[in-house]
Amino acid sequence: YIITQNKSENKEKLKIGIVSLKTSIKNIENAYVSTPNLSYTRLQGIFDILNQSINHNHKVDLLVFPEVSIPYAWVHLLARFAKKNNIGIVFGVEHIKIKNVISNYICVMLPFDTNGHTGLFINFEAKKFFAPNEKIDIESRGFKAKENTEKQPTLYKYRGGVFSTFNCYELTDIRYRSSLVGEVDFLLAIEYNKDVNYFSNIIDSLARDIHCYVVQVNTSDYGDSRIVQPSQTESKDIVKLKGGENIYLVVDTIDIKKLRDFQIKGHCLQKDDRSFKLVPPNYELSPLRK
Repeated sequence: YIITQNKSENKEKLKIGIVSLKTSIKNIENAYVSTPNLSYTRLQGIFDILNQSINHNHKVDLLVFPEVSIPYAWVHLLARFAKKNNIGIVFGVEHIKIKNVISNYICVMLPFDTNGHTGLFINFEAKKFFAPNEKIDIESRGFKAKENTEKQPTLYKYRGGVFSTFNCYELTDIRYRSSLVGEVDFLLAIEYNKDVNYFSNIIDSLARDIHCYVVQVNTSDYGDSRIVQPSQTESKDIVKLKGGENIYLVVDTIDIKKLRDFQIKGHCLQKDDRSFKLVPPNYELSPLRK
């Protein structure tokens, strides 16, 4: 459990920003050999998104980028921005090579207040399972893909909401997913994934089985970046994105209080409230969420 808040920062609703950008295969390959693309043009696109995320009309609580979308050399820039502007940022770090070993990380940055001063918690989560094609690409170049096979879910409590993260292929581990039932208000799934149909089915199932909001952020050329809620098919997608040559930001809100208020009801009351689907059998909110 990672708790980065005091009670005065609790919110009933959280604004989530989804970043739609095209993750270049050439940039990924350059990172394999420790020559990342650090061009000014690329950096300017990231700064444009960061500046949009603090616009007074829709300042986000949490900004989410796709998998392997930010070079490690720029992590400190995002950290400085997150702390200065008091917003959370979650992103995939481009592959990091140390000697002949390559790792894939999610970086979670969450600001917190202590006696009127803003601090920043930073956590790097190593990927549990590399996708088969990703592993082939790495090993065919003579490198070793370093998997964190013993990884367990990390739970973050941020501004009153509890969430955990998935790094693309980790979503296919049903036991890993099932351990989060009742534990989270929302899940973040960051991806570089062309198998959109397969993962779309997982996301739809995940939202209903875990009974939480799911934020999926994929590279824009493959698409299906969205915010999903555990409700009827016609209303489950709060946001859904694909395509576009430019980098852009879409912001929407998830209602933490509304979800919990629904979940603490019995099935006899839930069936008359069409906000969400009924919770699964034996569902119980964790003490952290209560």
